[in-house]
Amino acid sequence: MRFLILPLPGALLLGALVLPCMVPDAGAVLSKTEMARAVRGAAETGDTAAVDSLISLYPTYSPDVVALLHRFAFDDTAGAPGPYRAAAALTAERARAGGDSLPARVHATITAFDEHALASWRDAERLYLAGVRALQGLAYDDADTALDSAITLYRAIGERYRLGLAVSYRGLSALNRGLFDEAEAFLIEASGIQQQTGDAYNRAATLAYRAQILEFLGRYGDALAQYEESLALFRSRRAHQDIAETLHSIANVMTTRGDFRGADDQLALSEALYDTLGNAVGLALTQIARGDLARRFGEFEAAEKRYESAEREIRENDLEPLAGTLWIARGILLQMLGDHRTAARYYEEAISSERAIGDTLSVLLATLNRARALLEAGERNRAAEIAEGVLGDVDARPYPSIQRLASETLGDYSVRTNDLKRAVISFERALENARASGESEAEADNRMALALVHQKMGATDASIEGLEQALALFKEMGHLPAVLETKLELADALRLAGDYDRARSEARETLETARFYDDWITQSKALFSIASIDYEAGRLEESGARLRGLDSLEYASQL
Repeated sequence: MRFLILPLPGALLLGALVLPCMVPDAGAVLSKTEMARAVRGAAETGDTAAVDSLISLYPTYSPDVVALLHRFAFDDTAGAPGPYRAAAALTAERARAGGDSLPARVHATITAFDEHALASWRDAERLYLAGVRALQGLAYDDADTALDSAITLYRAIGERYRLGLAVSYRGLSALNRGLFDEAEAFLIEASGIQQQTGDAYNRAATLAYRAQILEFLGRYGDALAQYEESLALFRSRRAHQDIAETLHSIANVMTTRGDFRGADDQLALSEALYDTLGNAVGLALTQIARGDLARRFGEFEAAEKRYESAEREIRENDLEPLAGTLWIARGILLQMLGDHRTAARYYEEAISSERAIGDTLSVLLATLNRARALLEAGERNRAAEIAEGVLGDVDARPYPSIQRLASETLGDYSVRTNDLKRAVISFERALENARASGESEAEADNRMALALVHQKMGATDASIEGLEQALALFKEMGHLPAVLETKLELADALRLAGDYDRARSEARETLETARFYDDWITQSKALFSIASIDYEAGRLEESGARLRGLDSLEYASQL
């Protein structure tokens, strides 16, 4: 059974993250606001060494700190802005001495504003921060409204540093809703602005957002290379929030390419950072992603525990926009446990949730998974109608993963209605999508599906070849449950071809592995497979012994 999960992009929350006030020492994790206040305090006491240490500790914050200090000066109701502006000047000078001239350019731009421009800049700052906070809360419509207004004001007064950031976040908002054409336009503009201003750090974040578009369009190698480049820069700047988000994004690509253990390692690092930062959205998404990985390995209890943890984060932090992602994950788990009708209801909840936030791609995903649940529940025609509708909607757009899942659904429908020629066409199209986008697990799944259709058509050699190809891919990615399932299918195909010795070898290897992992279900299947092989090979006594062993195993599994 094949499913697709497209988690929300990892890079959701770059920006004005407000963290608890901490003592600014070498191990501190400060928000930009806390950093600005610490710099102001050091400057007021004339402690330039403290300013130097803060800037060297968090150099990526320096331009924002300069802007925030100027805003403090503007908002000072006592009319004593001097210390703030002096701290901004000192921060800019210290950063320039350390080789970063961007804070000084930000400082020069703001100090050159006349009264009218300064008032416009203050309004733009208010709107910009409101937009970032709305984006953090996944309130995309509110974020777009605020950011669009801020962008207009920044353009009018020529504040290019904040303009680059606002345009980048506007692209991120579109990206998180699956509006790739709109996102690409904003991100290309933001990247150009940031390149012109010398804002290398935030340009790295913008490029990471663009990498997410590459990821969805199936260009996984390019996406992974871009993420790793961004990660190296973020690590060099000790940008913990960005590191966590980029690790999550890298894990998404690794999962798609079949490197599940590597993906879980990246997610574990990401989860630890999110926990340190107190990032509830990141924690919830990471828990869902790690639950998905556990589910892939048949660790269903572990998966459900991860989903329960994610649900607590969502409920306790009022993160309703993430509910759809969790509904989809739990629906897939229920399908793997055989409860297809309940899964279909979960997908309906996910569709409603994702529509409410305007996430078109997640709506398509939930719709296709609902079609698969209905197919398994016996509502074949309805399932095919849904899949054909989705395929028609996306056929002219470069969405290979959605196209693949729709074709797989139609292939399974055709198998159930015994239209084997149509099944071959559908699975071949799905295989083409999987290979084009580098989705190793999906490629293996579709090779296996084609092999089983060929087996039904009596093309034994083609069936064996396809199963061997699928088995090699599953082994390469270390996907043990899929390896065992494929080996049993291969044993069955070899039995039908009369190659009893090799068939028995595949089934026995499966049995031994299942025994090692205490996998009762796979042991039962392997024993039955060996009994069938022995029976057809004329080894009736051995076959009977296997069946008696199967009875004993079933009895033992109930104790």
